[in-house]
Amino acid sequence: MSGFSYRTTQVSQSQIQMSSPCSCMGCTADTLPAYNEMLSLFKNFAAIPIPLSEGEGYHMHPEKVKEEISRGTSVILTSNPRNPTGRVVKNPELAEIQDICRERATLIMDEFYSGYNYTTDCDGTTISAAENVVDVDEDDVLIVDGLTKRFRLPGWRVAWIVGPKEFIKAIGSCGSYLDGGTNVPFQEAAIPMLEPEKVKREMQALQRHFKEKRDYVVDRLQRMGFKIKNVPDSTFYLWLDLKGLPTEIADGLNFFSACLEEKVIVVPGIFFDLNPAKRRDLFDSPCHHFVRFSYGPKMEVLRKGCDGIERVINKFKNEHEDVQS
Repeated sequence: MSGFSYRTTQVSQSQIQMSSPCSCMGCTADTLPAYNEMLSLFKNFAAIPIPLSEGEGYHMHPEKVKEEISRGTSVILTSNPRNPTGRVVKNPELAEIQDICRERATLIMDEFYSGYNYTTDCDGTTISAAENVVDVDEDDVLIVDGLTKRFRLPGWRVAWIVGPKEFIKAIGSCGSYLDGGTNVPFQEAAIPMLEPEKVKREMQALQRHFKEKRDYVVDRLQRMGFKIKNVPDSTFYLWLDLKGLPTEIADGLNFFSACLEEKVIVVPGIFFDLNPAKRRDLFDSPCHHFVRFSYGPKMEVLRKGCDGIERVINKFKNEHEDVQS
């Protein structure tokens, strides 16, 4: 995540530090790893990764949230939809999670990818916790969003936080002290872009366009032999499992190196592993045999990228067959 979203998220953690009585924070383990680095800056509370199961499609179950809160966690931070798994929690489960948190824990929702929703036939529907907020000043829900992802405008540095006045006032004070916010002309230019009917049309076009690219990439990779258990229902990322490939490229780092030779870039899965105190060995990471594949680029670029990956797969398969023969 870039720009203004980084600043607002970091500031919100400062507010949490002051308002959280037991200073204990839970983050879903498939949440953006930059949060792990930010949270390490604050020494007065502990960030606790909440592991999500690969076997359950990295789904965030309400019961898991209830369990964490019962252990004393007072803040839950997650992305919805989530990078890198491309998974989303929608109603009624999202409403259930908010009911569980209500008056018991602060819920921070990173909704930068909320427009990339493929669960409603590309009708422009976005998924947001805002739909379930009963009273914006009473529900401890902070929603972080902006133009960076949905409107493909990272350079504008325009983002916002929706939440109780008490939180927003404190965040605003911190934000003005740190950088003063984004420039006024971009803020004014953003206002007409957020007109509801225009947003609906934009999101319809966005969803159709990215779903087409997702379907193309999934089909190409499956024909190469990749096993894709969980087709992403949101975002523009694919959490690609490398198990079953030749041993030389069956982990994220070696697959990354091999793809780089074909001028293709994927992100090794270990960079998305939340590893408190860095105690776990690299090769023991549950993310070690994954890479993140982005289908954000233009279709022409995606075709070239898939061609490059196919060359990598064929090269190592042929070498493996030569060794066996």
